[in-house]
Amino acid sequence: MEVDLKNRNSIMITMENGYTEISEFLLPFITDFKQKDDKGIPLIFYAVRKGQHNVLKHIIENTKDFDIDIQIDGVSLLFEAVKCMNPDAVQIILQYNPLVEHPNEFGKTPLMEACTTDDDLSAGLLIDAGANINARENKGNTPLHHSCISKGNKTGKLLLERGADMEIINSDGIPPLIAATMKKNAEMVRNLLLFNSNVNVMDAFGNSALIHAAQMNCPEIVEVLISFHADTTIINRNGNDALAAARKSGSPQIMKLLSENRNK
Repeated sequence: MEVDLKNRNSIMITMENGYTEISEFLLPFITDFKQKDDKGIPLIFYAVRKGQHNVLKHIIENTKDFDIDIQIDGVSLLFEAVKCMNPDAVQIILQYNPLVEHPNEFGKTPLMEACTTDDDLSAGLLIDAGANINARENKGNTPLHHSCISKGNKTGKLLLERGADMEIINSDGIPPLIAATMKKNAEMVRNLLLFNSNVNVMDAFGNSALIHAAQMNCPEIVEVLISFHADTTIINRNGNDALAAARKSGSPQIMKLLSENRNK
């Protein structure tokens, strides 16, 4: 089959332009399912990126000695499907037993990527397939950290329901509760506390989530933390408590909340 100046065959071109029916029609005429374009992107990655699920399955089943863990630049086919927020492709690929923990160059697993994009459908499929819910990437972040940081509240709740460890700290000494607080993610803070995360957990500098919320002028999270009986008297390594942090951030509302609930 002929290729264009970008070394794309006709099925690559039709997929690129969203012509699903034509792409499927061309399948019987493809002689090389391992075709790559001029950037080294294989045909099957086109199928994943464009949501061409029949093409994806056909390539897997009709390519001799097909490697389900095929990669481009360290990104596996499964990771690519997750990255594209394509749970249907994830489900198809998982049927062929890929490595569910295959990380990218930053140590990030497919489950972590699903948490970053808050794709709870893909996350659920990966967990059911054996993905480690407490895996850690190069910076020590777990899938739960990624949900907290990216405001992935659907995946965050899913991880909590599946028993994710809420107290793991990353390489900066940050646990999920503080990660959620630093991103002003009040919903995730509440969910973590509902699943009994330690409300008084501290980072490497002795800052509690309450101190962080006060520093960042986030009264909504301060209220949530106080409602779960956060200790207002914790002092960090600089000798400051949450009230001192609120004074520095210039938040009368938080100062009032903390003063009214001090030592309660």
